[in-house]
Amino acid sequence: MKHSRLTIAGFALAASVSASVGTADPTQPPVSSAPNAPTRQLIQRFVDAYTRQDATALSQFVTKDFTATLYAPQRVAGTTVNASGLARSWQRRAYFGSSSNSAGELVAIYPTPEARTLFVTYRVLGQTGEHATLVVVRGYRVAEIKDYPASSGSARSGNSDPAVAHN
Repeated sequence: MKHSRLTIAGFALAASVSASVGTADPTQPPVSSAPNAPTRQLIQRFVDAYTRQDATALSQFVTKDFTATLYAPQRVAGTTVNASGLARSWQRRAYFGSSSNSAGELVAIYPTPEARTLFVTYRVLGQTGEHATLVVVRGYRVAEIKDYPASSGSARSGNSDPAVAHN
């Protein structure tokens, strides 16, 4: 199986960032090394609703205390919002004509050292590059994400190596 440099870099990212995602809840069963079918289905549906910016659909797959930390390209700090804050930002984008409203394609799901934290890569159809996201699953709902942008700079520079494109 061939992995992109972003996917390989994601393993290192997942290992280093998963400790900051949260403490494992001992009452919840851990995510196994190979996510089961319901977990894969949850992640696929979540990615689809998230990339289409469909707040109604998203609400079916997230916990009541869901948070999303969104990182802008080439920024160290992210912005954390809850589900309603995310929906409001999507409404503002739609009002100003910059809404993505595109379907997403799940690329891969990988376990991390932290129980119930998964490293997920996905593509937004019509855009270049893969997004890397840490997803915390609680039961069969998404409780938290840390979403890192696609390496779109590599497409502009003509170089497929994200590390080179951002230098």
